[in-house]
Amino acid sequence: MAIILKQAIYNADKTECLEIGYFLNSKSEIQIQHMPITIKKVPSALPKEITSLKEAFQANLNKFIDGIQYWDTSNVTDMSFMFNGAQNFNQDISSWKTSKVKNMSFMFSGCRCFNQNISKWDFSRVINISYMFEATNSFKKTYLNLILISYLLEKIERKTL
Repeated sequence: MAIILKQAIYNADKTECLEIGYFLNSKSEIQIQHMPITIKKVPSALPKEITSLKEAFQANLNKFIDGIQYWDTSNVTDMSFMFNGAQNFNQDISSWKTSKVKNMSFMFSGCRCFNQNISKWDFSRVINISYMFEATNSFKKTYLNLILISYLLEKIERKTL
């Protein structure tokens, strides 16, 4: 059972998150509360205690979510299902720090419009990328190849050390 640590606060039409909510999940991670699918704007600071962004913007309707581009994600370990089914999402989040992330499964699954270069992300601790780019019709194969090469090289490097 999840224990809510901070309740999210939204404006009246739920297009803006005024305060990010989070809870203690079953894995003892501090997880962000799932945002309404209408969210267009969030605070530019992600609470440092959050380690899981799982399902944060699942099925979101918007192309751009103002504020997430500034998030410090350096403490995050789980980004699974984060934008799953967010068909219109296509925002530059290349500056995110991903060195602690272990799970990116289904992260962009169903993001039909997503086509951003995230090849500079650190995949060194990622264990699970299953279905990360499933049904991302617009995603450039060049970016995908760079990501997969980076991921595989880091896995090989770790095994040979």
